[in-house]
Amino acid sequence: MNTSDDPGRTVSPAAHLDAVARETARFVAALEGADLSAPVPGCPGWTLLDLVRHTGSVQRWFSVLLRQRVQEPPRSRP
Repeated sequence: MNTSDDPGRTVSPAAHLDAVARETARFVAALEGADLSAPVPGCPGWTLLDLVRHTGSVQRWFSVLLRQRVQEPPRSRP
């Protein structure tokens, strides 16, 4: 896999997995004790709960794509 900041650089799937796991752990740690009804400044009209649900949904969707080894951009999200 190539990275957008360096098109010639190949990154292993394991490195991507490690990065997702690390960033997910950081997100979970940031949520500990947080008020899920708090507004999200960067997402007008969203609460922290909305952001958590969205983030989880995106991670579940990409997990399916990875398990199915999808090689083309998906055309829908069934």
